[in-house]
Amino acid sequence: MKDIRQRISTLSFGATSVFSVLVVVVVFLIPARGVAQFPPLKKVRSADSSSGFVNRVFVDEDGEHRYAVFIPPNYTPHRRWPTVLFLHGASNRGTDGRSQLVTGLPAAIRTNPDQYPFLAVFPQCEDTRSSVMTGWTDDPREAARALRILSEVEREFSVDREHELLAGLSMGANGVYEIAAQDPQRWRGLIVVSGRCSESIASRIASIPLWVFHSRKDALIPFEDCQRTIDLIRDAGGHVNFSEVPGEAHDISAVTFTQSELARWVLHPEIPPQTNLLWTKPEGYTSGINEEVPFLPGAKLPGAIQVKVAPDLLVAVSEQLQEEYASQPLQGSSSPRQQSRRSLIGQFDVSVAGARYTGRVDQVQVTAEPSQVLRVQIGLRNVVMTIARTQIESPLVKANAGPVRIVVGHRAPVWITMNIAPSVHQERVRLRVVGTSFQIPSNNWSVQRPTYVNVRGLPFMKRRISDSIVEGIYQRKPEIEREVRQNIPQIVSQMESRLNNELLDQILVVGQIPVPMWQPRVKLTPESIEITEQGITAQLGITMAAVGKTVYDDNNFQMRVYPRTPAEFPMPATGAQLAISCQFVTALTELMIAGEVNTFHAQDLRH
Repeated sequence: MKDIRQRISTLSFGATSVFSVLVVVVVFLIPARGVAQFPPLKKVRSADSSSGFVNRVFVDEDGEHRYAVFIPPNYTPHRRWPTVLFLHGASNRGTDGRSQLVTGLPAAIRTNPDQYPFLAVFPQCEDTRSSVMTGWTDDPREAARALRILSEVEREFSVDREHELLAGLSMGANGVYEIAAQDPQRWRGLIVVSGRCSESIASRIASIPLWVFHSRKDALIPFEDCQRTIDLIRDAGGHVNFSEVPGEAHDISAVTFTQSELARWVLHPEIPPQTNLLWTKPEGYTSGINEEVPFLPGAKLPGAIQVKVAPDLLVAVSEQLQEEYASQPLQGSSSPRQQSRRSLIGQFDVSVAGARYTGRVDQVQVTAEPSQVLRVQIGLRNVVMTIARTQIESPLVKANAGPVRIVVGHRAPVWITMNIAPSVHQERVRLRVVGTSFQIPSNNWSVQRPTYVNVRGLPFMKRRISDSIVEGIYQRKPEIEREVRQNIPQIVSQMESRLNNELLDQILVVGQIPVPMWQPRVKLTPESIEITEQGITAQLGITMAAVGKTVYDDNNFQMRVYPRTPAEFPMPATGAQLAISCQFVTALTELMIAGEVNTFHAQDLRH
């Protein structure tokens, strides 16, 4: 009987290995907090399937012109479909046939294609030298080509020619006004995001249902210009649905084209829509630049970025993590276990059902220590593990018991401590564990008796089996602690992999750079990390993407490596500071020249 009790004790401990799983769940999330996240995008089916974005080529007297068509997921030629012609903004001009799918309606469709039950046509403006406001109409061939592409699509697909809409963003919004005015009877509705038009145009489009979106603090097209356009159309007898979008951005497409109300209005533009909406970017939305434009390395700048983080910022990060985790209960389960053992009185098989566990992170502390060590401490509170069923079988005894509840950290947090020494090797961050600590105070955990014990063969053994399960778990506390400590290097290895894969391997769009075309895209390369009591210093290199025609059309383009000009500055007293080498501007300028996106129309200087 002693052998039975020992065997039950050993296998009951097996279920407590969920503690190490819980540690993985907690620590695995740390590097993802406080940095830019790039959630996985919902993919649209490929171009060779029956739906999704399809690459096309239109041929005319000027040559070949690439464009794209979105075919809705449930498309069938047995019904006639509404069609939207989308005109992109100035930064998406070119001849690659994909850049026009960045931002605006195509980015919204990519996020949730099922929300858009219509065909959408995406031509590309090839005039890269005209004004950022009039690119679609300065050269009459651009608008004419867009309409001819629409007609080509309508000849091939089953469309409702009485249900065509024009939609546009920024330069494309102005193009919507201009093109609609040429043939007002053709269009069932117009969608204008951040645009304006003249008085002569307003009077000609007054009969078309119109939905206008604009930000009051738009720095490129003043809100007053939009309001003047709306007043002109209304004075001409037209009806304008208007939505004022909060914020200061000119490009508000992420919160406009993604609106389900807008998708519904496309189907019934004669019905006034709900215009006061919630202006939030949907989960999973990205601009689409990394999906549509290849990252061709154009310039490499070693040591171009230096970041210094003072200790007080680590305290702030710890507090933020603690606050966020407080509202996020942890839960999960472990796999069942089954083992057997031979003793003097026979063979015993013991099965332990998988355990369910819940709990929460009570505290998080991240500190910089001497000797290049980063200390991460996680306080777990009220971790409850429930073993649903334990089953014992032998020639003499068959029993089952359950459920058993194990509570850890009910009096105070139970701390997991990891001392991590980060370094850089072959442009990858390495995290080496140099010390661990995990102990469960004897007065800060409890094991409850099984709710029931059923025994066949020796029914008088119920109490002893129940005592054995509880006693066995209590006796295994040192082994539980040791198992958690042994799992920490694996946890840190997962942290290292996630840090490299989800942060350093990402393509980052810098944004807010005053250039007429693409915003710079970069990849970061770690070069060194130094940790002292004064804080953390990190040196990173930059790889900048080529832009413009070099991405698609220049097979002889080669990446340029710039001399190292590291940015140096002292550790700040508080917070964090970042410095970028002046070579960044030089490299960006030379890439813009090589890609022929360095021109700027004189008319745009007033914006």
